[in-house]
Amino acid sequence: MNISFENPDKINGLMTIVVEEADYKEEVEKAIANIENLMRSKFGDVENPLLVSVRSGARASMPGMMDTILNLGLNDEVVEGLTRKTGNARFAWVFGPEQMIRRFVKDPSFDQLICVAIAKHSDFKLEGIEDERTLLHARLIRDADKLDNCRVKLEESMETLLDMDEKTVGASPISPKVWESCKAEESVLSADRKTGMDYWMSYLALYFDINFLETYQIIKEQDYIRRIAERVPYSREDTKEKVAYTVKKLEEKMDGGCDGFCSVLHYALADGSFCSIRR
Repeated sequence: MNISFENPDKINGLMTIVVEEADYKEEVEKAIANIENLMRSKFGDVENPLLVSVRSGARASMPGMMDTILNLGLNDEVVEGLTRKTGNARFAWVFGPEQMIRRFVKDPSFDQLICVAIAKHSDFKLEGIEDERTLLHARLIRDADKLDNCRVKLEESMETLLDMDEKTVGASPISPKVWESCKAEESVLSADRKTGMDYWMSYLALYFDINFLETYQIIKEQDYIRRIAERVPYSREDTKEKVAYTVKKLEEKMDGGCDGFCSVLHYALADGSFCSIRR
């Protein structure tokens, strides 16, 4: 489905989505109508607007590939309508990119920390964050996102994840660059993925990049790695060996305790400062 925006330079001012394929256009319109009925509001209506958040599909839902558009349907005219409806201009702009955070965090001193942590958490590698508190939050969000990926890779249909069935995935080869990343015990670069097995191996390899002991404990308790690996029937002997090797290395990393990864506990003090205990 190809989607283009009426005003790509001002995402939060969007009012129109152009869906080129007629079949998808009808599906989108029906879905929006259903949401409008549930929310008792209408997409694009100035007086009673429906605001929508759009996130990328499960296939791209992994670090470095996530794209989210918040408050689709909000523009200057809609803000004016919300202002008339509520009698409070500030309430209307609370949905904007600079003010929505006030719904969750009243203290503006954390804005920069939160913005950087959210923006950087899905980078291929966590680099360029010098402030320790910001890095901590980016790591927390990064681990939480990977735990959610465990659920997604087990619950979503393979057609939704990779646009092919399990047998087709398991019959495809693993590209050399992807295998090199797995042997190096690091995440797979998105651009290196060419086949279904490349994607599936990348879903496993992203768990080499875990920040906290507690995250690994959850992964181990739920047996996520083995369950994800066993979801696909591998018809190639070399693929079976490579998957088994990767699973073994991940399990060794989980069993390695404090030597397997960086585990730091951070505590907020009453004066707003932080102390750290490395374990």
